[in-house]
Amino acid sequence: MTRIQKIITLWGLVLAGFLAHNMADLLPIFWAVDVAVEHAEEAPVGMMAFMAIITYTLPAVGIATTMYGRGRGATLVNLILAAVMALFNVLHDGGELIMAFNPVQVFVLPFVLCFSILLAVESFKWYKEMGAE
Repeated sequence: MTRIQKIITLWGLVLAGFLAHNMADLLPIFWAVDVAVEHAEEAPVGMMAFMAIITYTLPAVGIATTMYGRGRGATLVNLILAAVMALFNVLHDGGELIMAFNPVQVFVLPFVLCFSILLAVESFKWYKEMGAE
């Protein structure tokens, strides 16, 4: 498997992990349990937009940059996006697993964190390879 294939696969796994993370929060609906946030008067639009950008747009841009970007600039953009994703996942996992512990997320979030760290490492290697050429 080439480095580019690894990076695209890892971006896809991170994206799939976020989808699984969201679906896991909705699983109680099957048992007629209310999943709404308590005491929420309205949806935090800014937070929802931020989460959509981080969890869906960032991986899509990372995949597009990896597939269609050429040169050292594309590898740098991919590296920055991968580093942001890894940092976000470290912070998000810490908050989710410590402050709002949900046993179902124990099986999802650590995988997303591992995939995002591997993504950052592979992206760094790709960036370094492009500099050597």
